[in-house]
Amino acid sequence: VTVCGSWSSWMDHYKLGKSGDDFDGVIDLPVGKHQFKFIIDGNWTTSSQWPITYDKDGQANNVIDVAAPRYANGVPLRKFH
Repeated sequence: VTVCGSWSSWMDHYKLGKSGDDFDGVIDLPVGKHQFKFIIDGNWTTSSQWPITYDKDGQANNVIDVAAPRYANGVPLRKFH
């Protein structure tokens, strides 16, 4: 499984690692709203686990909104799950 998105003009494909039944990975994304899709066995698909939006051609894509980092006393605040 790979993921590809608007943050790289849909050019870069990032391979996700398998973790049990899930796939995961870390991609350093710029601040802003980005559309993306997963590629599974050559088929481009969206995930029901992420919000969906439509591009100018009416194609469904997942979307992520990356916020600017927040700082406290010069140290970036991070949210841990």
